[in-house]
Amino acid sequence: GDGLAEAVERLKSREQLRLLRQYLNSAAPEVVEVMLHQRDRLMARRLRQNCPSGTVVAVVGAAHLDGVEREWLALEELGRLPAK
Repeated sequence: GDGLAEAVERLKSREQLRLLRQYLNSAAPEVVEVMLHQRDRLMARRLRQNCPSGTVVAVVGAAHLDGVEREWLALEELGRLPAK
């Protein structure tokens, strides 16, 4: 009913998703690693490989927004490091 619809609407907030991820990280870290973190890394790497420069627009699930963004920025930083 209405309770479910309200819960779904609240999850559309990026802040609410962050809180949910934090909770899941503490409650089931192994599951979150596979379902979110590994996928975030994979999506960011593939985007970087296929879109090496310029503006990139990607459609991802809301739960992956923060993780893909974090991984994207980490890869960007790695690309700025001088070669050894």
